[in-house]
Amino acid sequence: MSRISADVLDFCKEVGIVVMTFPPHCSRKLQPLDLTVYGPLKNYYNKALTDWMVSNPGKIVTIYKIPKLTAIAIPLALLLYLLYLKNNWHQADHIRF
Repeated sequence: MSRISADVLDFCKEVGIVVMTFPPHCSRKLQPLDLTVYGPLKNYYNKALTDWMVSNPGKIVTIYKIPKLTAIAIPLALLLYLLYLKNNWHQADHIRF
């Protein structure tokens, strides 16, 4: 938590944002999430963003477009996650079952 200022934490508390952090040195345990959830979500979001920019030449992407673009990406990423969960989980070769 040392990288998050007290002002930011106070603001988050005031507006009802729950701040979650991961303990140090846990990235090995989180790698399956990167392979199965975060990676596909990032790819689908980037595709939605690219499609929007092609359809709206010259327009600026504002923070108000992010929810719409995310709403396009999340169902696609979750579908992929459900279809390939078992295979992608085992791609993290350091995790043994």
